[in-house]
Amino acid sequence: MSKAVGRYMAYNPAFTVTFDQGDMFTVEAALTHFQAHCQKQLAEGAKAPFVAHNADVDRIRADLYRGMAGVPSPASGADVRGDPLPGFLFTAVFDLFDLAVLDKAFTLYRKHCKEEHARGAELPFWATDEYIMQIRKKF
Repeated sequence: MSKAVGRYMAYNPAFTVTFDQGDMFTVEAALTHFQAHCQKQLAEGAKAPFVAHNADVDRIRADLYRGMAGVPSPASGADVRGDPLPGFLFTAVFDLFDLAVLDKAFTLYRKHCKEEHARGAELPFWATDEYIMQIRKKF
């Protein structure tokens, strides 16, 4: 779940969001799908808001990878003794605008995955509706 970050709360709420390695499959897929959608719209002659969203995706992705830390993570599996293997957590501070962009990306990706599933495509675990919704709860 997102949590408020210090002094930003008064005027521009900011929230710390952390994704584990497994979550990042979905986050990356949603951001990539959204960016491709924006680029398609730009190629067809659209301008706003797709120019801004395209840049926002790059910035959000950079923020997440800048906040990457190696830690034992349940998503990275376990060794023969059952201890968590080293994994990564991706943490970033997002304002409400960033969270709105993430929400748009996840909404579009979820719709795309549902359409693919309806066509009979077998989806990886990170593209299932339940998993997408589980990650959306984090922000």
